[in-house]
Amino acid sequence: MLLYLHGVGDDGTSRDWWSVLRSVAGDPLDDVEVLAPDYSDLLSGEAPPGSGFRPAIAFPHPPLLARRSYRARQSALHADLMAAGAATVWPYRRRGFGRVPDLLDAIGERFVMDVVFDEVNRYTRDEPLRRSVRARVLEILPESGSLVVLGHSLGALVAIDLVRHLPDGLEVPLLVTAASALARRRLPGQVIDFPHTFPYDRVGGWINVFNPSDAVTRGRPIGMTFPQAVDVIAAGSLGDHSLATCVTEPGVSTALLDHLRHPRSLHHAKAAHSDEGPLPLPSTCELVTWLLLQHIQQQVATRPRARSDQLGRLEAARQLTVMRAAGRTGDPIFREGVDPAEMLHNRLAEQQLPAVLVRLASEQPLAELSVTAPKPLVAEARRRAAADIGIPPDWIEIGRHCVKEAGLLPPARRRRSIPAPDSPAAARLADEMVRCLQPMGLMRMFPATADLPLGDVAPAANELVARALVAGRLGQPEPGTEERAALHRALLLLDDARDREAVGGDPAVMGQLRTNAEVLAGSLAFLARRGLGIGRAN
Repeated sequence: MLLYLHGVGDDGTSRDWWSVLRSVAGDPLDDVEVLAPDYSDLLSGEAPPGSGFRPAIAFPHPPLLARRSYRARQSALHADLMAAGAATVWPYRRRGFGRVPDLLDAIGERFVMDVVFDEVNRYTRDEPLRRSVRARVLEILPESGSLVVLGHSLGALVAIDLVRHLPDGLEVPLLVTAASALARRRLPGQVIDFPHTFPYDRVGGWINVFNPSDAVTRGRPIGMTFPQAVDVIAAGSLGDHSLATCVTEPGVSTALLDHLRHPRSLHHAKAAHSDEGPLPLPSTCELVTWLLLQHIQQQVATRPRARSDQLGRLEAARQLTVMRAAGRTGDPIFREGVDPAEMLHNRLAEQQLPAVLVRLASEQPLAELSVTAPKPLVAEARRRAAADIGIPPDWIEIGRHCVKEAGLLPPARRRRSIPAPDSPAAARLADEMVRCLQPMGLMRMFPATADLPLGDVAPAANELVARALVAGRLGQPEPGTEERAALHRALLLLDDARDREAVGGDPAVMGQLRTNAEVLAGSLAFLARRGLGIGRAN
């Protein structure tokens, strides 16, 4: 069964896209029932909004296993789409209307929403209208079964609002949004909050198809705002907004036809799960570095002109990485014969996803090993590592964006440091700070030197901020709570050290202590301004 949710200028009777899809399938698909409710009179204002209301199903904190299973399904769906010839957006490069500067785009959006697409503007602002459209659709839906949902243009907004209000027995194995306005700024609050209320138990997978040359989509993917979706680029001409172009895109048509011909429960695919329990966060961070280095090594080994000395340096770097990880974590898993990909795939805790994505986006596994590798090779290693773990590669873009945002924190006022290589107070305090950051897997990001006797806390603070930002983007429960707690513990440690007489008498230690305290305080203020780490109402 297929539910078609139409956009502006349609009443649900348009079937050009269905004819094209059947021609691609080589099958009339006569056994597929298509539901196409008409709500055009509500959008145009010809009929007044009714009072139909169905409360949303509450999904404030989905079970972690459900989130894990959904992530694994989306990773597999991404791989299937790419294998079928779909165009990926990672690594994302602006093209088409996506190249328009943000200021001009904001002006153009106001014109599009207020003048050209008045119905879209009305829908995004009028809550009674949205309830009426939703009630109109719910009237024709069965109480149970499997339902593929296809939302075109404005219908995409209707679709993601609808899936939180479906009857208890109805599942959506596949949600497809096409040529949607979901990349636009002016969206209803319920839509913007969708990543935090996403029904992982009710939706099997989500594909978003967009034409970069379509002004309605801003020419941009939606994965940065709605990471539960897999973005696919449609090869449309300038201004092509048709659904037929989107549903016949390689990979998209395959997924649609597969779910229409072979209806199945969305729980048919489960994520692998280990009975050994989740990994400690420090071990997870070190395994990500090991896995990236392993993929770099494999790629170099398969190159036609690979030199033996280069391969030898990479092998030595890998062994050194494993030895350092074992020393830093004390975890017995760091030994020869262990597969880091399998370990991460089976024992990665969902709460650790932000840390993994930040490492995948920013980690330079060869930086401290005096070995170099081409940037494209490192980027491919990141993609392969994400696939191994069961993470859609597009999520790396979320990590990269958040790392960049965290790096824009106002720098603390730097003071001229006074070398104090033999300061016992500095050594003790640096050790305490390392132990404080150890549970978050940040020990190696706090090096102490002669010029910085306490070490520089800025790299660790920036990574914690980036993780909190990623958690917020992914819609995790109470995003930023652990990161904020770690920053607060470190700040309390510095405040306590400032009151100690032994530290207070050392100007070098005091100067660096004040600088690090400013960095931590600034990071906490940054998270507070974004509402991260302070809890989230259900």
